[in-house]
Amino acid sequence: MSDPAQPPTKKVKVEPTTPSWSDSDDDIPIAEMLRRRGVAVKKEPVTHDDDDEDDIPVAELVKRKQQAKNTKPAAATASAASRKSQSKVSNSSTSAKSTSAASKRPDKSKPSVVKAMKGDPMASSTIPESFYQTTKGNLVQRLLVRWWYAISWPDEASLDACPGEGYEPLEGFPGVFVCTSMDNMGAIVDQRDMSTCPSLRNLSKKSSAELKDLCVQAYEEQIRQLIAAEGPDTLLERSLIKELKAVKAINTNKADREVAKSFKAGI
Repeated sequence: MSDPAQPPTKKVKVEPTTPSWSDSDDDIPIAEMLRRRGVAVKKEPVTHDDDDEDDIPVAELVKRKQQAKNTKPAAATASAASRKSQSKVSNSSTSAKSTSAASKRPDKSKPSVVKAMKGDPMASSTIPESFYQTTKGNLVQRLLVRWWYAISWPDEASLDACPGEGYEPLEGFPGVFVCTSMDNMGAIVDQRDMSTCPSLRNLSKKSSAELKDLCVQAYEEQIRQLIAAEGPDTLLERSLIKELKAVKAINTNKADREVAKSFKAGI
């Protein structure tokens, strides 16, 4: 028995459906709106990025931007408050460091006090600056630059012979020998008596009268040798004669009292 004939099936054409949106453009995604207006929209690969604004309705997009706008002032206020707090901490730390450093620095506004020296003013390891401003200090300084015209040092009679083989006298320095032997090349032997050398300290221990006499001798000998070498009436000679007159006019007793008074006052 044959099967009853089946009615012929009809082919139904399925039209592609498009999403139905409300008449309000606010609920239509931007991509759909552009398609309706005939603007070609480039098909991008499908991603799961929730921030793709093309598929977000305009109303939702406006809502998100409004929320972000309201959030920014609060975040900016919090950030500003944080920076202000950090600035206060930094300023406080800097102020503390400055105060600590200032407390360690000496107060320059306070005048320095030099204690009066007991006994011999020149017995100290250093000569006070006040000495150079006195008349005696001036005599010492004048003599230091021309002492060889008035003082014979070292005393050659007190010098020993050559210290040994391999040593030779150092030219211009009587009593000083330098080793030229390979075993001790460059070694110096100084036989001079340093306790009598015309140094600042040793000359400062002399009286003003003795210093004045030595200065006069030194100036006169320097002038004599200058005339012998360059002739009379040179510019340097006139200058030396003027300085010599000033030295001869010094009151040595007054000069000694001046030094004693300056050290007693501690200046």
